Amino acid sequence: MSKGEEVIAYAWKVSKNVPCYRLQISNISGKRMRNKIFKQINGWDNSGEGFDSKRNQYVLLFEKRFDSPEDWLNWAQSFPYQITEIGVTSGKEKVINNRRKRGKYSRG
Repeated sequence: MSKGEEVIAYAWKVSKNVPCYRLQISNISGKRMRNKIFKQINGWDNSGEGFDSKRNQYVLLFEKRFDSPEDWLNWAQSFPYQITEIGVTSGKEKVINNRRKRGKYSRG
C-alpha cells in the first residue's frame, strides 16, 4: 500500500428486517493482502470483486446472514480493519470498530 492508504471497509444491511449484511473492502494492495483478507472473512459469501489497474488495488464484496444484530456487532468488533456501517434508510455512516492504524508520527 502506498503511504496514507489503508484498507477501508464499509458495511450495510440488505434489508431492515433480516440481519443480512454486505461488506465492501477497498484499497487492497496486491494479491498477498487480498488472500489475507479472504482468510479473515471466513464464512462470508464472495459476491463480487474488482481491480483498479492504475493503482494496482482490489475491491472485494461479501455477504453474510447473521442470527441477530448482536452477532453482527460481535463479528465486526473483532475484524482487524475499521468498519463503517451505512444506515439502510438514513445513509448515515457509523464507525463500528475504531481500528485505524496509527503511524509512529501520528497523534492520538
